[in-house]
Amino acid sequence: MNNTGPLNQTTLNCNMTTTTTTAIPTGWTTVWTAMPQKAWAVADHLPPPAYARFADTTLRQTVRILGRAPLAEETKQGPSVWPSRRRSQVQTRRFRLRLSNTFGTSDLHITTATVGVPRRPGGGDEGDVDSVGDTAHGDDDGAHMSGSRFVDVDSVRPVLFAGRRSAVVPAGCLLLSDPVDVLFREQGKPTTMSTSGSTTETLSITLYFADGVGVATDAHAHADADALTTHPGSRTQSWLCRGGDQTASASLGGGHGLCSVAHWYFLAGVEECCPAGPAAGRKALVLVGDSITDGRCSTDNGNDRWPDLLWKRMEEEDDDDEKGKVWTSRYTLLNQAAGGNCVLRDGTGGPALLARLDRDVLSQPGAAGVLLFAGVNDVGTTAGGDTDEAAQHDVGDRLVATFAEVARRCRAAGLAVFVATIAPFCGPGRQESEKQPYSSPARDRTRQRVNGWIRASSTAAAGGASALFDGLVDFDAVLRDPDPACAGRLLPAYDSGDYLHPNVAGFQAMAMSFPLHLLETM
Repeated sequence: MNNTGPLNQTTLNCNMTTTTTTAIPTGWTTVWTAMPQKAWAVADHLPPPAYARFADTTLRQTVRILGRAPLAEETKQGPSVWPSRRRSQVQTRRFRLRLSNTFGTSDLHITTATVGVPRRPGGGDEGDVDSVGDTAHGDDDGAHMSGSRFVDVDSVRPVLFAGRRSAVVPAGCLLLSDPVDVLFREQGKPTTMSTSGSTTETLSITLYFADGVGVATDAHAHADADALTTHPGSRTQSWLCRGGDQTASASLGGGHGLCSVAHWYFLAGVEECCPAGPAAGRKALVLVGDSITDGRCSTDNGNDRWPDLLWKRMEEEDDDDEKGKVWTSRYTLLNQAAGGNCVLRDGTGGPALLARLDRDVLSQPGAAGVLLFAGVNDVGTTAGGDTDEAAQHDVGDRLVATFAEVARRCRAAGLAVFVATIAPFCGPGRQESEKQPYSSPARDRTRQRVNGWIRASSTAAAGGASALFDGLVDFDAVLRDPDPACAGRLLPAYDSGDYLHPNVAGFQAMAMSFPLHLLETM
């Protein structure tokens, strides 16, 4: 597909007709992702029974976009021809949505879809907010909302698919929408290039299913669960309501049965039209991992996963000079992690790393690098791995071989490949085995052996062009307790309480330790 096109002073052209004044190459870059997973009834991935088939249901979901279009000054193209945040209180950005029916067993019929800008409750049209548990969070000015069921009606735009309001996503497939322009307005203050300003925006994506999707009536039967595609670890409220098409409504609740779930459904990605070329293009770093990167033990609607906190650090470290933002206009972070995901085998956490590499990494528009932060679930769930040294040796060897294969494939596709060490997971004693079944000396020896190989195979340790990886992120060193008597354990200040998942303080430490200079090597 040809993703280049001319540009007007206020309107981008990515595959849309405009009157042009100055031509700047443009292209599409993925700016948000959620790893598609099969919905498992036994893992509580399904919606409430009343919404089992999504029949006559409006589904409103919010996604947080990290990054913004670069300013004209950053394109080195001369006069201002790109929508600028420097003096305006409004900004138009062009997106297209990727919808997923990857794990569906029948066609997914979408009746209507809209996109807009979420808002806080207010204006007298929201009804009894507390009774439905509306706990959306936002920035200090309230402009960017995660988990909100409310939307600025003036911002709502229809999403079209090949020019039509309705669409069918075949079983096992993805569907890309037509481009749609979204107008963002700052709430009560100018949009400046101050380092205190946020470079994130939140989209509200609303889908209506008149006839429902192909799930059997008894949707909580295990055999029927595979008919839904979800990302269960959204850490973000999504809203469902019966009673007609409410995709253009300011707030859900005009029908009946309003409820919320902390899952995303049918959303795989958002792409944005951006300047292209070496002087202006935005590059994406794809984060591949498990529940630690997916945000287990972060705050629902709080956007305090470690990648979110890394982005906040990038905002704070942006250069505030004539060139404008640096990190947040040149790079974006794509979270392609899932709780329970393994490197070596499929499971409730989704397909194994090699099985999903093409879909989740190599096919992402704008992907320039990948961070591999995975392996803890393979080490921690190996059958007999508590005491079976042979089983642990085998899983360690297979992890090393798979990481090397992934690195070679990503390098062949032109991506920079970074790797992170596996974080600690041991408890303080045998009595904690029920609380953290991963905890055992044999499993920790495998973790440390794999980490030793990771360090030796990274440029930070080995140096030279022959190194397998382009950079190392040593999360083990950041998170572990330095006391030799506590080897293999998380530092207590960073422990969520299960000895495996860091808390928000741990996520902050991870974000602060990430070597930003690696982005410049992509």
